[in-house]
Formats: sequence, structure tokens, C-alpha cells
Amino acid sequence: MTKNISYMQPKHYAKVVLRLSKKIADLAQRQEWQSARKLEAERHSAMQELFSHPDINEALPSMTSILHEVMQLDAEVILKGESELQQISEQLNELGKGKRAVNAYLKT
Repeated sequence: MTKNISYMQPKHYAKVVLRLSKKIADLAQRQEWQSARKLEAERHSAMQELFSHPDINEALPSMTSILHEVMQLDAEVILKGESELQQISEQLNELGKGKRAVNAYLKT
């Protein structure tokens, strides 16, 4: 007896990926990076389900707008992350200057 595996439609997985991408982008805007990272693991699983689906090649043309929106959201999250990283780098640089100033003062 063969076992019949029931799959969700690829568009279902694409919508799940989009929903999670929107949540991740929202969390990034609120600088909740830990929560965003946890959701990214869930999104990764949904993407694996999507792109390993047996009907993915036939379904891709109907999902281009969804996948395009996912890519736009990813770009926004990347820009936000890079901006945050730049700010942290600048803050660390300022702290380093302050530490060097205190050390110089203490040595005199």
C-alpha cells in the first residue's frame, strides 16, 4: 500500500513566508532583534517547504508578487540592521575615545 502525502499548495507556504517577513520587518523597526531572529528560523522552515514543494515550478509565476514583497521586506530589514550596526559602531568608538581620555587624565 502506498502512502499518499498531502501537501499544502505552494501559494500557502508563500503567504506564510510573507506573513512572517512582515512580522520580522515590524520587529526590526522596533529594534527587537532577538524576537526577529526567532521568527527567522520559523520563516526558514516555511521557505524550505515552499521551495521543496513538488509543484513549485508550476506555481512560481503565480507567486511573483508575493515573493517580490518578501524580497522588499528583506531589503528593509537588512538596511535597518546595517543602520543599527553603524550606530553601535559609532557609540563604541565614542566610548573608546572617552576611555582613552580618562586613561590619559589618570596618567598625568
